[in-house]
Amino acid sequence: MARVSSSAVEIRPTSAEGSKAALGELVMAWARDIETGEPRYIGEIDAEHRGGRCGCECPSCRLPLIAVNAAKEKVVRRPHFRHPEGAQRDECAVLAARVAAMRLLAEEGVIDLPRRRMSATAEGLSGALHEAWVETPAQRVRIASIDFRDRTVAVLTLDDGRQLRVALTGGITEQAGDAGEITLVPTITIEVDASVAGMDQAEIRKRLQLLPESICWRSHWNDAELRADAARQATGMALDALDWLPDDMVLPEGLTDAMKRESLLHHEVKRILEAAEKIAVPGVEVTEELRSDGQATLQRRWVMPVRDLALTNTRLEHRMHPLVPDVVTTAVAMDGDIFDPMIIEVTVTNTIDEDREARIREQGIAALEIDLSTTGGRVTREELRRLVVHKIAGKRWLYYPGLDEIRATLRKEMDDERDVKAEAARIAEERRRRVQDTSMRELAARYLLAVERMLDEDIRLPVGPDRSEKLMPARTAVAISVEDMAQRGFPEAGDEDLLGHHRILSRLLSIRANRGIGYGFGTAAEVLNAIQQSQPGNRHDWTLYLIAVKVYMPNLSDDERVWRWFEAWRDDVIAAVKRKDFLYLRSTKYDRLLSLLFPEMAPGLGHDFGKRPSVPNLVWDERARRFVKTHTEATSRPARFLSMDAAPRDPYSRERAGTMKDWVLRGAELDRWKRANPEAAAAWEPVLTRLQIR
Repeated sequence: MARVSSSAVEIRPTSAEGSKAALGELVMAWARDIETGEPRYIGEIDAEHRGGRCGCECPSCRLPLIAVNAAKEKVVRRPHFRHPEGAQRDECAVLAARVAAMRLLAEEGVIDLPRRRMSATAEGLSGALHEAWVETPAQRVRIASIDFRDRTVAVLTLDDGRQLRVALTGGITEQAGDAGEITLVPTITIEVDASVAGMDQAEIRKRLQLLPESICWRSHWNDAELRADAARQATGMALDALDWLPDDMVLPEGLTDAMKRESLLHHEVKRILEAAEKIAVPGVEVTEELRSDGQATLQRRWVMPVRDLALTNTRLEHRMHPLVPDVVTTAVAMDGDIFDPMIIEVTVTNTIDEDREARIREQGIAALEIDLSTTGGRVTREELRRLVVHKIAGKRWLYYPGLDEIRATLRKEMDDERDVKAEAARIAEERRRRVQDTSMRELAARYLLAVERMLDEDIRLPVGPDRSEKLMPARTAVAISVEDMAQRGFPEAGDEDLLGHHRILSRLLSIRANRGIGYGFGTAAEVLNAIQQSQPGNRHDWTLYLIAVKVYMPNLSDDERVWRWFEAWRDDVIAAVKRKDFLYLRSTKYDRLLSLLFPEMAPGLGHDFGKRPSVPNLVWDERARRFVKTHTEATSRPARFLSMDAAPRDPYSRERAGTMKDWVLRGAELDRWKRANPEAAAAWEPVLTRLQIR
């Protein structure tokens, strides 16, 4: 058996690739004493031993050396050893540097040994390599003695008795002992520049302080133990990565490494499940559709979200004829669902085929698959535990109990919905026919009556939490009448401007009935007073109420006080309309419907007085790269008017006071726009003419 008994150090120049010419420039300050074999420094040579009398030889080539300028006070070139003329000395300066370094190591008496690092690898079942590193820390040791045994090797004996061999030429050597045993001599490398051969003692000592930084082990006393420790750690890493069979796991003969790893993963998952108290399971989704000719496709969806199941009574390889599942357990969800039993199948590459899955489904019990083929390579035991217990990836339900009943329920719901829609369509068609068979006068009367009752209820009912609920019947009646009116071509019957609080119908009904409807007043005069005090933005409908007063309140003049007030208000409205004040011009949107609801007002509504003009709406067509013209009624939100620089202009801005002339471009600005937009200008010309704008 080989054993490690000592260690060795090699000191070599860092400039190993340097040129031989550089070596020739070095001076040798160190040599080998011919008689004693010890290193000799040039400074130790006295005058009597100057020149060829120095008794020194080259430690490399063993040729006698000449001590040049030794013991001289004034010299042109510093003292040094020189080879005889014509001698080949390429390696001598380098070796002299090594000898000088060893001399200084002996004088320092200590050496800083670097850490020793070793690694080992274990090839797992998957073929992956698991590498572990171990080390012995750095340490400082004292040198008891240095024994120069030959020209290239020295052995350092430390205070604790260990020997440290210093190899001056490098390499690992073997020695045979007296008993025939083989001794391995480890070495470390100390990087030393070759120029050290020409340094004096102080300079060499300064350089040697940095030597431990460059030391590295070639072998070590504890290499065998370190190597074994690294191998144990590498094997442990492979075990943790589930890539190495544990000693207590016995498998059949003849299995490949891939089959062994599959068995190992399979075994580990079952062990995790046996100890687990819960498991995360994927959600379940069921979607059913019902298609019917001539009808929209119906769809119902049932979803069970991802959730955790608590596990109890878990057993491995428990026979359930004709199955022997990997795991059998009882699973309970927080919402009360119980799966007793639930089986769990673990697969790696042995996927569950259709026949096996069919046999599992035939049992009618919950079955979950955990497919480890999705792990995608290495996985540690802890990672595998998280995957099996807490993650959803790689899991699927082979069978989820009750899905057939859920599907049947969804189909029944869609059947019921289809029947309800068919009945609703039948009822709607019957109602449509009834509405079509009913005269517009009758529909209008029903509509107005429903609106009047809703407005009265709105005033009568006190504020309270159940107010909206109590108003619902009246509002529903109005909604039905609105649908009837829309069916007969009056979709505007449901507009908020008509039906809203204190809006058009509330005011017209109050005037016609000479009482507050939707108002808390007893007379129409009070309603008119409230109308007259409304905000400027609500004045555009005032001409409607003047028409209604003329039709439904011919005796208003009998009350002289009220008549004087009303006559002054009426005259102000007429004057504003005549000067084309836009705030007093009404929309014609509801004229057709109001003529039906209030036929007595139809003649007044047919008159142009008080109506907004129809103006062209200029819209930029990006594809045509030009303005296109559409006609629209001028409203409080008018069509955009574009100037020649495409800047938006509002021809009916409420911020501008005065006449219609203030609502459009004027003067030079108008002329520029007309030149830049001849088509648009032609469309506006009739309006400009009517408004007398040039």
